Amino acid sequence: PAPPPDTSGNSNPTSRGVGAHRSHLAAASAWRADIACTSCHAVPATVDAPGHMDTALPAELTWGTRARLDGAGPSFGGDSCSGVYCHGATLDGGSNTTPLWTVVDGTQAACGTCHGLPPGGRHPAVSDCALCHDAVVRPDRSFHDRTLHVDGDVQVRSMSCDSCHGSGGDPAPPVDTAGNSATTARGVGAHRNHLRTSDWHATIRCSACHVVPTAVDGAGHVDDGTPAELTWSALARADGAVPSFDGSRCSGTYCHGATMTGGSTTTPLWTVVDGTQAACGTCHGLPPPAPHPPAASGCGCHRNVTPTFGFRDPALHIDGDVDF
Repeated sequence: PAPPPDTSGNSNPTSRGVGAHRSHLAAASAWRADIACTSCHAVPATVDAPGHMDTALPAELTWGTRARLDGAGPSFGGDSCSGVYCHGATLDGGSNTTPLWTVVDGTQAACGTCHGLPPGGRHPAVSDCALCHDAVVRPDRSFHDRTLHVDGDVQVRSMSCDSCHGSGGDPAPPVDTAGNSATTARGVGAHRNHLRTSDWHATIRCSACHVVPTAVDGAGHVDDGTPAELTWSALARADGAVPSFDGSRCSGTYCHGATMTGGSTTTPLWTVVDGTQAACGTCHGLPPPAPHPPAASGCGCHRNVTPTFGFRDPALHIDGDVDF
């Protein structure tokens, strides 16, 4: 039943009565669920049913459930559709969400026209669709199951912290949400250096710098894009420290000696991970200057932590307390 020809005998898709009817209704698309006439029109039970041919052309558009999904408000201006769920009206980043009805060369249905790649907005900046939507799409963006695409549901697999950043069960980048793995990328930087098990400092957790959400869509997580928000925990603020980050360096953090004296590197560069910025003497002097006693043979006053320059109990170092 889909034109061409239309009721006036036109067969060219540049005619409004023909347009993209067949492009929408062609069976067995490789990339989307089937579309029925009822998505846009009321399909009459009989030729003389009300709403069929009892009014003049153009045909009435009644917009079915699919066109209105996700709160979409579809309309047609005579040459282009707008506000239609099927063309990404409720999604982010699409390059052409108001397609021209009489253009049928495939460009208006290409990947990226209905939603961005990645979508943008609250969506993580990850372009590997299969990472989260693997029931629908493969890594090469071919489709496992076309019937799950443009069907009214967004199929997302069960997510863990390392689904979008980190890997192998570790949420700390690399990789970051943009797919970077080099520590020179701000999204990677010194994350793993901070969070790995250490033989010289207390365990540092993600919550030392960030809010750790209870769900992927938790407030302050993926709702405002990158870079990630820094919220600074009690550890980062210990001893009256006032931490900040200018995009390349941390400063004012308790963990890097902001409230101590004599440290050679208390404003470390985030993307330098060669160990030099965490060496003994970078956060506090060896020994710290007066009024600390000028003891140079070891840290014997802190023997619960370190008898000389090794660590008896790493959990007591950089934990917010100075143990005597």
